[in-house]
Amino acid sequence: MSRLALGMKIYTTDWHTWYGRDYAEAAHQLRALGVSFAFVLNSVDSAPVSGTPSRVAERYRDRALSYSDRALRAALHQVGIRYYAAFSMFFDPVHLRQHRELTPVNVFGDPMPQVGWYIGLCPSSEEYLQHKIGVIDRVSRELSPDGIFLTVIRFPGFWERWVAGYRRSPSDEYCFCTRCLDRFSTETGIRVEGGQERSDGWLGWLTTHRSQWTEWKCQVIRHVVSRVRRAVGETQPQCDVAFNTVPFRTADFGNAIEEVFGQHREKLAPLVDAFELMTYHQVLKRPPPFITQVANEAKAQTAKRIYCTVFTRPRYLEGVYEPDRRHPSITADEVAAVLQAVADSRADGVVLRWEDYLEDLRTPDDSKGRVLHSALARLLAAPP
Repeated sequence: MSRLALGMKIYTTDWHTWYGRDYAEAAHQLRALGVSFAFVLNSVDSAPVSGTPSRVAERYRDRALSYSDRALRAALHQVGIRYYAAFSMFFDPVHLRQHRELTPVNVFGDPMPQVGWYIGLCPSSEEYLQHKIGVIDRVSRELSPDGIFLTVIRFPGFWERWVAGYRRSPSDEYCFCTRCLDRFSTETGIRVEGGQERSDGWLGWLTTHRSQWTEWKCQVIRHVVSRVRRAVGETQPQCDVAFNTVPFRTADFGNAIEEVFGQHREKLAPLVDAFELMTYHQVLKRPPPFITQVANEAKAQTAKRIYCTVFTRPRYLEGVYEPDRRHPSITADEVAAVLQAVADSRADGVVLRWEDYLEDLRTPDDSKGRVLHSALARLLAAPP
């Protein structure tokens, strides 16, 4: 048995509606690759995480209309692949348009703008949390998943723009809406001073109460996970909970993982079975060894399963992302180096994107696909 497990993010139906694979064919291809678990976006909670909509070829249009979460889950189970139903917690543009009171506010009182595909959603609303738990409960009852995968579960912030060398700004931090400030005061007994009528907003107050504010934000996210875990446990007591976390070390950007995003791995660990790290080296403009460092710190903090997601195809190149000047390609050798960085770490597994893998197989000389297969074979053959 290998030390590393291989997972696959299935966030689009491209495999079915673009590449033409049926459910059984897709499941067998994944199993032959060595995949043992999959994070799958479902039709009920189908916000296009990472802004990647599904593609539909004209000849497969009927498949898009008849697509079945149950059929995919059954096919994956048939070949022994664990099915994790993925839920986008605090990214839901449709819901946000209907509930503008959930728009995040920064420390100066400015509402959060949309950046590319991303627009955050304030995580302190109990009404929204109850709505989301209802969605999770419905899907869990219908699909009986092996686990649930909680994505975009953080205080708002588009961390993908925080490339190497980025300087964190006070305006990067959310949420200072009335609901958040009132809830903080009620739960901590600390009075909030400042406001939109002041040029520095709540920045002066925040400087004084930084540690209490950070602690409260982390507790809000922990509360969300606790509520979700308890609700799922009532109907699916053996269901795993996997948690999607930003790929930062504590020292990165002044402990932004806790101060900005409210993710405290040690405090979440009792409620979470696995942490997935979005170690997208090309997006972050970091060398592959960065993946090893992030995974090792996360493992030391939690002792829970750590999975590193890696991209084998480039992203965030055009439009609003163009000034970041990311490299426009990921070579076959680079893919091998990225996978080796995971193998060199204390991570328990690596996760790929299904649509990336299928596209890599279509490279003209098949070099990328061959390198990927060879590197994965070595990883999965490594002894524990």
